[in-house]
Amino acid sequence: MKMVEHSESRDIVNGKAGAAKAASTAHYFTPQNPSYVGDSVESRFTGQVKYGSDKLTFAWSNQLNSATSSPATGLMNEVATTTYGGKSTGYKDTHIGVPASYLVHSSFTVSTGHYVLSVNHSFPIKGGTRNVLSTFDFVVTLV
Repeated sequence: MKMVEHSESRDIVNGKAGAAKAASTAHYFTPQNPSYVGDSVESRFTGQVKYGSDKLTFAWSNQLNSATSSPATGLMNEVATTTYGGKSTGYKDTHIGVPASYLVHSSFTVSTGHYVLSVNHSFPIKGGTRNVLSTFDFVVTLV
């Protein structure tokens, strides 16, 4: 019943990938505690489950911090996908050609169970590409 946020970035310069950098935190989603705000080494993530009706919605946002986004020499592409119980849900969120500092945000319908949201940010940097993958692992409960 916890949400684990994991962000990892890897710079690719002259065809060679640098070392990955990672951080994680945990959070419980319940009707009494339906929201989360957390900072990782790379970004700030917010998530909220909207309770109170038959249809539950998970709204989220992810914004790269200035240390991560400021080396950008061009626009960023972002793609987010999710799994439920280890299988793809078909959810896909895409932002193409936005500033690396853009607040990426979206929402999707959820039910109780285990989800993994993966958000991939990719943008050019001097001599290569920076890829930042943020993974948000959470379980939606009704208690």
